[in-house]
Amino acid sequence: GSCFGPSCSIFPFRIAHPSLPCCDCLPHSVSIRVASRACGGSYSMTSPSISSGTMAPPTHCMGVVMIVPLVGGDIAAAPPGTHLVLESARGSLLHGIRLTDGEGILALRAGQVSRFQVVSCPPRAAMVLYPPPFGADSEWDRQYAVERARGLLHLSLTRAIEHLTQSGADAAAFPDASNACNTKLVEECMATFCATGAARSWGIKAAYEAAMSAS
Repeated sequence: GSCFGPSCSIFPFRIAHPSLPCCDCLPHSVSIRVASRACGGSYSMTSPSISSGTMAPPTHCMGVVMIVPLVGGDIAAAPPGTHLVLESARGSLLHGIRLTDGEGILALRAGQVSRFQVVSCPPRAAMVLYPPPFGADSEWDRQYAVERARGLLHLSLTRAIEHLTQSGADAAAFPDASNACNTKLVEECMATFCATGAARSWGIKAAYEAAMSAS
């Protein structure tokens, strides 16, 4: 099967994926819109691959989080600094940040923030695009996202939580770092922080599942 780098065996997702907190964790002023391959219209994003066939075209809207499926799980189509959701053959999800081609993906794995290379495309993957003023609208924004991610490299789960709470995350959302649900929420919030500079939950799991069921 697919493997994300030489350190994993068969597949890197060893924890059963729980449900993340739902509506209470979503910003009340933000709605969710999903993008599917059936979407059309004109796009106001700068991602170069949207028109090349490697991404499903999204519908852009102010104040909306968009999930953009990557055709064939091709994460190379995503620009550096992008929040990615990778799905294994077993349905487990991993949130990560796309770095440069040479650096690969940064994510929280096995209790530590680490980098890894994707040696074969996952069965399914998608980009998470955030609305203004959170989203990366320029190369500078994307570079800042990459630098934020690099600053988290090698942090333990506990230290990652401390960093996120210092950056605005609600400490009450992580009462037990050993709990699998909390770990997945940390994983999501960390990727969101890197991509946007704000540590908050946008309910990405639910948005991702809706997007993939519609595509």
